[in-house]
Amino acid sequence: MRIDHLAVVLPAYNEAEGISGFVDELLEHLQPLASRVSVVIVDDRSTDTTPEVLRELAEREPRVRVVTAERNRGHGPTALAAYRTGLELDPDVILHVDGDGQFLGADAAAVVAALDDDTDAVRGVRRGRSDPWFRTVLTRGVRSMVAALTGRGVADVNTPLRAYRPAVLRQLLQASPDEALVPHVHFSLAEARRGLRVREIEVASIPRRGAEATGTMWGQQRNPRLPPARLVDFSRSAAGEVWQHSVRPALTPSAIAAAVAVLLLLVAYVVVVARSMVLPLWEDEAFNLTVPLNLVRGLGYSSDGILSFGELAPFDPRISTGPVMLLPIAGLLGLGADPVVAGRVVALLFFAVLLVALFALGRRVG
Repeated sequence: MRIDHLAVVLPAYNEAEGISGFVDELLEHLQPLASRVSVVIVDDRSTDTTPEVLRELAEREPRVRVVTAERNRGHGPTALAAYRTGLELDPDVILHVDGDGQFLGADAAAVVAALDDDTDAVRGVRRGRSDPWFRTVLTRGVRSMVAALTGRGVADVNTPLRAYRPAVLRQLLQASPDEALVPHVHFSLAEARRGLRVREIEVASIPRRGAEATGTMWGQQRNPRLPPARLVDFSRSAAGEVWQHSVRPALTPSAIAAAVAVLLLLVAYVVVVARSMVLPLWEDEAFNLTVPLNLVRGLGYSSDGILSFGELAPFDPRISTGPVMLLPIAGLLGLGADPVVAGRVVALLFFAVLLVALFALGRRVG
């Protein structure tokens, strides 16, 4: 599907070393997809030579329009300003990508090409990221939160590589704070809640173009072992914003009650598992484990132990956990697993299935 007018919007801050080449690469790969391509770059009051680089870029490339923010506001508000400026051009499709050049032009084109008549939005899911451990924990936590709140998995909640139709983008802008710190998290929540048809395309995540790190949240430190103070403060503020604007308004009393019930169930299970790691097997637990052990030994569905006075006795499948639990344990034992580990792994899997079933039931009832 060929596009009449494609608008590419980029927020930028201190990207003097790489942004010019990145824009050239984007235009090379995107121009074949559209009759007309416009590029909007919003400079968030860069303190390096980015303004001069952008001025030169706009002079030699008429498809590029540069907007300088009135003041430095951070990535989120600058991204929103780029979106709004792109909408003013009345395009058929808007592609957003950060000015740090951490994507390939070919991948940006693949995201745009995936926006067909049956799709409302396309997200580029980053692969090959080399984030520090605390960034990984933060990302997975946000992804789990979105899944829990919406019932839909989002592979890359905060990806900046996104393609939208203008009508859909206007809806998402209305669902986000005007000066949002993390607009794409709000977008992902709104997309899931509104049941938008979203495609996810795997794309490569490459190092930021340029040697300097001043345009990132890390300050001057390239590979910090602990979360930088700026990131901690930003994460705290962003979490409060998401809670206040996108999470709390959607919480119903029944949803809160269900969340509390699941939390209590999880806490109880963690306590039991933790105690089981340091305490010996309970007598009944040890007795039941003799059943899968005897199955593996070819002694049939039978048990032995203190409760049967040490003698081999047929085991009644109608009592206790029965074959539903014991047969999978026997299967693990046949693969050489430790009896105690096998018993507890199977119990953990059944507990996970129970939680998923309760969540699915809650979604249907709600």
